Amino acid sequence: MKKLIAAKIQVKPGKLQEFIPFIQDIVEKSREESGNISYTFYQDLFEENALLVFEEWKNQAAIDFHFSTEHFRIYGKAKEQYVISSDIAIYTIEDERKV
Repeated sequence: MKKLIAAKIQVKPGKLQEFIPFIQDIVEKSREESGNISYTFYQDLFEENALLVFEEWKNQAAIDFHFSTEHFRIYGKAKEQYVISSDIAIYTIEDERKV
């Protein structure tokens, strides 16, 4: 079953302009993974230094692989430098309907 990850990342004040090119590299590498369907980042228009993340994966195995990649580990190590908080939710899409 397809999986959707939704996350909100709060970047430390003064670090956003440095974080964006860093995270763009991580996103590009994640998009190249065979189990990735889509991977997008958006800057919140109403909350300073907040980014919204939406990822679509073919299945749980694809997410497990993603979490084991070198670029994901690099992100994990850099979080302390850039990120105040991150909230993540993972959803299973069982029945897709076009509206």
